[in-house]
Amino acid sequence: MAQSKLRRDHRTQLIAACLVGTIAAGGCRADAGLVGFTLQYRCVGLNLVVTREEFESQRVTFGPGYLGCNKPGISENSSEFTWKQMSYMPDDKTGKMPTWVEFRWMNFTKEFQDWSAIEEAKPKSIQQLPSNVAEYERRRAALPNHTRRIALTTLVTPDLIARVKADRRNTQLKLTFTFNNEQLDVKAEAYKWR
Repeated sequence: MAQSKLRRDHRTQLIAACLVGTIAAGGCRADAGLVGFTLQYRCVGLNLVVTREEFESQRVTFGPGYLGCNKPGISENSSEFTWKQMSYMPDDKTGKMPTWVEFRWMNFTKEFQDWSAIEEAKPKSIQQLPSNVAEYERRRAALPNHTRRIALTTLVTPDLIARVKADRRNTQLKLTFTFNNEQLDVKAEAYKWR
């Protein structure tokens, strides 16, 4: 039940992807030219859902949505390692690099996931009863919520932008966000994508 609701919400959120592409591709522009970029999202802790992603003063109501956890010890090169990513090529919009990004997410506890699995096995007509929807909302409201703002100015340096610009046709700025329960780490790199 929980994952099906999140998938429905995620479809709505994907509609905003065009808006983010416009904002972010214009925002990742350096003074002497544009660069493409990739946002990659990984989860190594409890399963979670990103409920909000906001760049600087431009509120963006979508993010990667549901992220399943990767098992410990799985190599990033393994076909079992999962992540979500979005890539944007440069466009002719003007703008500046956002100075920060803020995420809000909630972790799915084992109890919530077990309950959700039982509910998802039930027919949709039972899942959508007002009493079941109210129970879902009550349980979801009790999940641990986290917020973290990350300064991008210290990560996306002029040197990094220069390395991306040096091979603009084959290189993008890549920001990898790794969620580990209440922790969120980010890494910026010049990523050779072809």
